[in-house]
Amino acid sequence: MKQFAYSIYIVLITIIVCEIGLRVFNYFYPSPIFYDQNYRQFLPKPHDNYYGFRLNSGGFKDKEFPKKQKDVYRIVGVGDSFAFGITPYQHNYLTLLENGLKLQKKRSEVLNIGISGTNVPEYLSTIVEEGLPLKPDLILLSFYVGNDFMLSHKHPNRLKLFKHSRLATMLNYVGNVVQKVKNPQHLIYGGHTYCDSCGPMTDTQYAEVLKRRLLLYEEGNPEFDSNFEEVMDWLQRIQQLCQKQKIDLCLVIIPAEEQLYPKVEGILRKEHRSTKVWNKTKPQRVLVERLKEMQIPFLDLYPVFQKAAQKQVLYRPNDTHWNVEGNALAAQEIHNWLLQFPIFSGFSITAQQ
Repeated sequence: MKQFAYSIYIVLITIIVCEIGLRVFNYFYPSPIFYDQNYRQFLPKPHDNYYGFRLNSGGFKDKEFPKKQKDVYRIVGVGDSFAFGITPYQHNYLTLLENGLKLQKKRSEVLNIGISGTNVPEYLSTIVEEGLPLKPDLILLSFYVGNDFMLSHKHPNRLKLFKHSRLATMLNYVGNVVQKVKNPQHLIYGGHTYCDSCGPMTDTQYAEVLKRRLLLYEEGNPEFDSNFEEVMDWLQRIQQLCQKQKIDLCLVIIPAEEQLYPKVEGILRKEHRSTKVWNKTKPQRVLVERLKEMQIPFLDLYPVFQKAAQKQVLYRPNDTHWNVEGNALAAQEIHNWLLQFPIFSGFSITAQQ
């Protein structure tokens, strides 16, 4: 009996030590495994290879950020995996946007600090800790309707009690990795070879991702309404920060694939069992209304993408992100939209030859 009690004691001590050790480690080296509200947990390692392009020293998918020049209008792009981009660097819409502005001889630059896996709360902390030191003139925030309204649903397991234990979370993560190794079709981005027509997920995995979005399109869904108000609160904080720092703020509203393609919408509708009215443009409608009230300039890409989707494939198959064509269309629309801003009139003929 004493030996059994002693064994239990040793096990408990071991668990406590591991728990404390993991918490200390995560404090200094944040990891997405533990689902903390720290944007750094999602940052790739500096200089990682991404389809032949080396990330900069900050872990961002861009070249090293140059020192701010007084006569250059600096745009800092903020967002999640859309801003970071799943395509190679040269096809990313923020890269294309900068190239387009330079071709128009605009004295401007676009710095990409997009981080995959982040959401609106992390956008704010990213702007504070990474964006402000870059001395931006404009924060260009990419808002993806597919998941930026789902703060509490990005990681559904956050709500499970065992997720409060770092050790239990680690063990669960290891188990998931083992399952993914058994299934080579798991989601992978990066490496050396990019395939624009290859699907990173199986049909089942893709359907699971889409199922999380059911609440987005139901009229009067209390879960969405609650999330929406929280999201707008975070956006208001970002707006107030930019106003205080005298920085321009603009939003680019990115549509979800199921809003554009009937086939993808059909996958989602199979899971729709509610009797509530379904409106696939609801996310844009409520967001646009509130942005107008807040007087935040925005570009809603849905109309242009909806028209283009009738003839073009703009997303990778079994993915939720733009392919090369989608990035190109977004860059073109954002470019044309920004050129309407009065600030750019002063940069039209001042480019150094």
